[in-house]
Amino acid sequence: MTDDELDPNTFYKTNDMALVTYLRIQGHPPQGTRWHSSSCMWVFRVNNSLIELVDAFMDDKALVNPKEFNRHFTDTKKELYQQRESLGTKAS
Repeated sequence: MTDDELDPNTFYKTNDMALVTYLRIQGHPPQGTRWHSSSCMWVFRVNNSLIELVDAFMDDKALVNPKEFNRHFTDTKKELYQQRESLGTKAS
């Protein structure tokens, strides 16, 4: 599936690792990733719950346990670097 096929009514894309971490904690794992040069975009399937969580995050109303967030953020970051390494993509 190409980026052009990622209908914004069906899929939500973000490159914000903190948002990705928050969505994962809330039970919304990404459907996949898209790489553009050394930049990663995570792709999520849109539903009402996801939109509400994104809105809460963007409005600084998202509440999470800091230790849990840090643990999940570290996991997300490790996955990002592992993917980038396996694709042979260099950081800019």
